[in-house]
Amino acid sequence: MTSKHAIHGIALRALAGLVAGSVLALSGTPVQATPRDDWTGVASLPQGIPTRLRLHAADPISGREQIKGLLESADTTSITLKLRDGEYRAIEKGHVRKVAVPRKLSKSYSGWIVLGVTIAATWLVSVKNSDPPNPLFFGPGSGLSGLAFWKQRWRDIYRSPAGSGN
Repeated sequence: MTSKHAIHGIALRALAGLVAGSVLALSGTPVQATPRDDWTGVASLPQGIPTRLRLHAADPISGREQIKGLLESADTTSITLKLRDGEYRAIEKGHVRKVAVPRKLSKSYSGWIVLGVTIAATWLVSVKNSDPPNPLFFGPGSGLSGLAFWKQRWRDIYRSPAGSGN
């Protein structure tokens, strides 16, 4: 009977570690705190890359503060996107608050951290229990891993300097 209580204690500690690791990984704390107020990264993007813009104020044409599309061109003063409807939209650099592009899957650190914690916790519980891993334990961790990957699917490459909005 005591071994059953010990296994439950290990499982609870592993679950607590999984939750704590997930909260830390999903907190959105940047790995590096480098300033991204340099437009040259935007101007050097390849044509056709999916791009998301956040504007300082709503776009006068669409009324949105966020515009998504494929990059058509970018220079030192503006960026042009091809929207879903086939239209092209040129936006001046001064109106852009943020520019983001898709993050490579290998760079989604929080997703890999949560997945690793889930696998380690499941393995620890199964080793102590000598039973196969319980899918009820692995399922929520897998879901948190998916959420962590999804949350970091975009990477900011430009943020306007403070106070430069219109």
